Amino acid sequence: MAAIFDRKRLAPLKDTVAIVGVGETDYGADYRGAGGKAMAKGEARYDSYTLASRALKHALDDAGLNKDDIDGLCTGPTLSGERASELWGLNPRWSGSGDAAQCIIEAAMAIHCGLCTTVALVYGNAQRSMDTAYGGSRVTGGGITSYFYYAPWGLTSQGALYALFFPAP
Repeated sequence: MAAIFDRKRLAPLKDTVAIVGVGETDYGADYRGAGGKAMAKGEARYDSYTLASRALKHALDDAGLNKDDIDGLCTGPTLSGERASELWGLNPRWSGSGDAAQCIIEAAMAIHCGLCTTVALVYGNAQRSMDTAYGGSRVTGGGITSYFYYAPWGLTSQGALYALFFPAP
């Protein structure tokens, strides 16, 4: 782990990038149907792009930015950057994709290298429609094989899984 957090090697990135806005959806409301009743497994009220667009809107509002300020886009594996740009009216000069940690690293490097100035890191996943189970030994249909190693301990969500990858300073 020492090489990942080598301050001397990472020094050129110091004070060049910052997180300026954070957005998410109302998880509980996203999965309540008519009358406030929880939706059944295998049902989804919204698709991944709708959830991601709502989170992006909240992040832009939090940062005091608008979509025209975005010149870079990094999407999570459930989204296509091209389709997201089309749906949301974005025209990024730079784009990437990956998991949460990879998108942060790619975006920082793209900004540092001058490929763009403002990157939206966006993830959306309508996991109810995939009948995804978190915790326990059951995970979604074998699509995410690495989760088989973590699932028995309940580490089948992004937050739980990545929290272990970033130790406290």
